[in-house]
Amino acid sequence: MTVDLTDRFQAALDYTFELHATQRRKGGEPGVPYLGHLLGVCSLVIEDGGSEDEAIAALLHDAVEDAGGQPTLDQIRGRFGKRVARIVEHCSDTDVIPKPPWRERKEIYIAGLSDRRNSVGTLRVVAADKLHNARAILDDYRRVGDRLWERFATGSAEDQLWYYKSVADILVARIPGPLSFELDRTVGLLGWFVACGGVENAKSQRQMAWQDRIGGASATGRAGTEWEIARVSDGRYGITIARWDRPDWYADTVDDAKQLCNVMDSRPPFWREMMIKDWLPPDD
Repeated sequence: MTVDLTDRFQAALDYTFELHATQRRKGGEPGVPYLGHLLGVCSLVIEDGGSEDEAIAALLHDAVEDAGGQPTLDQIRGRFGKRVARIVEHCSDTDVIPKPPWRERKEIYIAGLSDRRNSVGTLRVVAADKLHNARAILDDYRRVGDRLWERFATGSAEDQLWYYKSVADILVARIPGPLSFELDRTVGLLGWFVACGGVENAKSQRQMAWQDRIGGASATGRAGTEWEIARVSDGRYGITIARWDRPDWYADTVDDAKQLCNVMDSRPPFWREMMIKDWLPPDD
């Protein structure tokens, strides 16, 4: 569906500049204008087929939190209508200044996001916002490593991963599609890097220490993944990630299975699903 942007959108651009022109992004390159984030979120919404109201809400999604609270929301409602204001309100985790404690705000926000009454338009803007943020966090983590977490209120990788994963889970369930799937993959990759102890450690070559037993073997991967190899009824060896209920990959010998596990352990979890079932080890 083609959406035409009217002078309402132009007015929203001007108002967004008025509210956020002097603000800067956390982290990244010093002094990056915050407007870059707002325009990026708006672009994602438009490219995903969002309406003009959704595009305007994307520009203004942080206005309540970062540019005036409830009075700003009232202005948005008066200038751009109830639907835009409703989306902006649902994208905000507080209109209180100063903001309440981080964990409390995020728990309330996640509970509100789970409300089945939220419109697809609201969820699209939320997905675009969180995806743009998650990409920026992943990029910064690649560059500065664990120093990144000092920029956040809690200073904790675990807190940020909990929050973004919780949001991604809701969005994947409610609006499965490019934005929610890409958010889930981005958060998954970030979590895998953190669990591995950093990007460089995740990229390094590593052979797992296998514990052999009759009919199979087991090992723990670099990010804590528990790999299990066991002989199955057709004589092959099934590979299972611990706590899953069935083998998902197979090999003809234990050694081939171990080699396959070592390859898969060097990849983020969602990439494992792309590996062929009837895998053949490379020639020596």
